[in-house]
Amino acid sequence: MHKAVKTALLAIGTGLLLSACGGGSGGGDDDAAMTPTPTPAPSAAISGVAAAGAPLAGTVTVKDANGVTRSVPIGADGGYSVDVTGLTAPFVFRAEGVVGGRRYVVHSAATAADVGGTINVTPLTDLIIANIAGDLASNFFDNPNFASLTATELTEQSNALKARLQDVLTGLGIESTIDLLRTSFATDHSGLDAALDVLRVTVDPVTQQATITNLLTNTAITDDLKSKADATKLPDPGDIRAVVGDLQGIEAALKAFTAKFANGLPTSAEVEPLLDVDFLQEDQSRDNFLADATTDPNNVGIQFTGVTLESPAQETQDGTIARVGFTVLNKDGKLDGIETGWRFKKVTENGTTRWLAMGNRARFVAEAYPLALRNDHNGEITYTTGLEFWIEDENAGNNNGVVSYALVKGPGLPDAGVRYNVPQLGGEFCLADGPQGSCLKQYVMNDVAINSIPDNSSYDFEFYTAGGQKLNITTTTTKQTRVILRRPHTNGELANLAFPVLVKPTRTETGQYNGGPVAIQATFPTGYAFGVAANYWTTGDSSEEVDIWRYDSPATFSETFELAAVPSGETVNWAQIRLDYMDESLRNVLAVYTVTKNVQ
Repeated sequence: MHKAVKTALLAIGTGLLLSACGGGSGGGDDDAAMTPTPTPAPSAAISGVAAAGAPLAGTVTVKDANGVTRSVPIGADGGYSVDVTGLTAPFVFRAEGVVGGRRYVVHSAATAADVGGTINVTPLTDLIIANIAGDLASNFFDNPNFASLTATELTEQSNALKARLQDVLTGLGIESTIDLLRTSFATDHSGLDAALDVLRVTVDPVTQQATITNLLTNTAITDDLKSKADATKLPDPGDIRAVVGDLQGIEAALKAFTAKFANGLPTSAEVEPLLDVDFLQEDQSRDNFLADATTDPNNVGIQFTGVTLESPAQETQDGTIARVGFTVLNKDGKLDGIETGWRFKKVTENGTTRWLAMGNRARFVAEAYPLALRNDHNGEITYTTGLEFWIEDENAGNNNGVVSYALVKGPGLPDAGVRYNVPQLGGEFCLADGPQGSCLKQYVMNDVAINSIPDNSSYDFEFYTAGGQKLNITTTTTKQTRVILRRPHTNGELANLAFPVLVKPTRTETGQYNGGPVAIQATFPTGYAFGVAANYWTTGDSSEEVDIWRYDSPATFSETFELAAVPSGETVNWAQIRLDYMDESLRNVLAVYTVTKNVQ
């Protein structure tokens, strides 16, 4: 799998505003003159923007008063339009998608008077609906009380929330007449979009308390969803309009990078001016990163979207630095990965200001993703599910010490963390509690632990010496962090999960294999990023592996893998084929077929 520039599966499309066309009459005689001119029918659509600091990549679903639903894709600019012809007002909306490395499910609502107009779906409209419902907006969508969705109530709660945010809105230069629910806006980091950039809404589902945080000042207020009396305002941040230009500049820098890959692979020299000399991404220096990125064909047509602010521009010893997250799409616009913690440096040269990418500054390769595994070993089939943590140290010279092990901490894991040891011969870190002689990566979990993992869960990687000293990863932190969009599949869900299936070679043919080319046939769920790998190990400890990672998975895969011949005097004592794909939430589904021979 390519890791130089990782890229994820989101539907992108634009809805059409559906409207009836009216006709006119032509003059010429008295009968014709008496024919009335038809009045154009009003639009039977509701349109708007679904965004959370950047366009949501996903879908909008509308539910009417009779429980009927319709779904439409969200456009690349965040726009959506849904035809509500035949549906009964009022309506509730749900937008689901990914922005800046986070999964969002946000809600909104409309009355009959809004048909033909604008209704936005954002974290702020989600909060408006939650205050009307006195409950989580997601619960309200699932079981709506449509009697509470009046035009008056929507306007009152929208105005009440705007009043609490007014000083921040003013600081961004936003007009006081803005309607959080109904004002059209562009996802260009200005206007209402700028407010979504700097305001983070989080909701505790247990206490039903929402927290609204100004990311620029790190000030926050709470909103009790069960009470409509909350009126505390976010503190006045002063003039913060500079953040608009900063985000637009960073987005321009990312677009300049992907433009180099639009029609083919560029040279390293073509891309190098876009990266800071101190660039570091997953333990890769600028030169190493460029060497990988500009030779991987999977990066042709790559797109970086959904840029969101994680930390505003600040003066540091390294210059003016801002931190952002973004979503990575493949050439077909499908989700391939999420990136968080990328630093950008603001530089001015010859009177021109621009932003240089610095990477995530991570000194280790550290990945976290849900993994569902079907393991067929000599015909004995087992299933496991949980989280896979992939850790490597590609440059031991920048670790600030000699690393012995890593601890991974986060939701669903033991409080003390899960330990991964540095392997004696180098390579990927191995699960400390795994069987002796193996190097497992998957931390197997039960359904209680899995169900305790919320969306957008963060996992921290800490690195230690043999004596238990925690090492600094950068000058300011002792951990690397990765985010998963959704929890792993539960054990109860595995029976209905679509695992890839190996058709050829059969188990008997695999048992007879003794090196050289192998023809692989397999079936996959279609439309995903997928991988196929074949490898063997010999009696003389020789090994060989060939793998591919491609888009999109076909219903039937067929290809010959050119593995090397077995060295003279040795025989294969085990052979293995791996088939996997990443679903729309970047959850890995893996089927492993292994045959171990009884070699005397």
